Amino acid sequence: MTVKIGMVGCGYMGQVAHLDSFHELVDCEIVALAESRAKLREQVADRYRIAQRYDDHRPIAEDTALDGVVAIMNYTVQVEPVCDLLRAGHWVMIEKPMAVSLAESQRLVDAAEEGGGQLMVGFMKRFDPGVRHAQQVAARWFETGEAGALLGARAVVCGGEWQCNIGGTLIETDETARAIHPDEVPFPEWLPKTQAARHHHFLLFDICVHNVNLLRFLIGEPLQTQSVLMSGVGNAAIFEARGVPVTMSWGLMNADTWHEETELLFEQGYIKLYTPPPLLRNVPTKVEIYHRTKGKKGIVTHPQVSWEWSFKEQARHFVECIRTRKTPLTHAKDSIQDIVLLEEILKKHYVQ
Repeated sequence: MTVKIGMVGCGYMGQVAHLDSFHELVDCEIVALAESRAKLREQVADRYRIAQRYDDHRPIAEDTALDGVVAIMNYTVQVEPVCDLLRAGHWVMIEKPMAVSLAESQRLVDAAEEGGGQLMVGFMKRFDPGVRHAQQVAARWFETGEAGALLGARAVVCGGEWQCNIGGTLIETDETARAIHPDEVPFPEWLPKTQAARHHHFLLFDICVHNVNLLRFLIGEPLQTQSVLMSGVGNAAIFEARGVPVTMSWGLMNADTWHEETELLFEQGYIKLYTPPPLLRNVPTKVEIYHRTKGKKGIVTHPQVSWEWSFKEQARHFVECIRTRKTPLTHAKDSIQDIVLLEEILKKHYVQ
């Protein structure tokens, strides 16, 4: 069975991360493209030999011959078109985060239930071979107790150079994307309408949502927000999970490197993950595992995993879920938990 995909949006991320990933899958065919910029739409469709071309998402929503839709749009204004796709019964994949607020995210969950399809959110780190290996080790340690109790966990994200010169084949035209005025973005009503507040919102929703999602995936239990410290530069949040502290610190590093780490600490071992720049192709997360068993010296290992790109593995997963009707790993009801946590962080700083 060849899975027929419709694409909505072919801007920067649509091209460099998603179109290639789906196009390279042997059991998948991109048959329709919706994009408001006419020149860009035609040039991208020509490159990928996409026959059906539209200036907005509605013809794709109405196309019952499609098996799934990949909608890559600005998350601040994507809810309305994605709801249309979901209510039409489509299986839809979007980029993270779901939306700018919990209320808007819940609209997506409700639309998926109304239409009977599925919404998969693009947390590509969960499909990274290194992350998958680390999660499997952590799950075994939690189940067997072979590394003792969990002492804590931490995530650090300072960003840096994330694109890695990937845009060499990017199709660009003289057309400009529609400007989005801040007043048309449905931010939570309680969030101050200040530049600082919206900057904090951006850091959390656009960047740190990945790290919250990854912590939940590795720990395998919900996080409970405890305290928050947010300054103009460095920021930190403390959660509780499995009865121990879990910390996340974040900021923006102006650097030509990438800095993002996650670590789980146990009584007799640790699991460290060094996640790569998001657009570095075919380079998985580096994993370091230390484990000490009773009566023996501890051993540090660096498992070699397959050279795969998380975005392509994510695309493969979406296509497989469509084919088998399996619920995606990063389905909407799971992903909305990240939005809950991000709003809690902002509320502890701005409301409480």
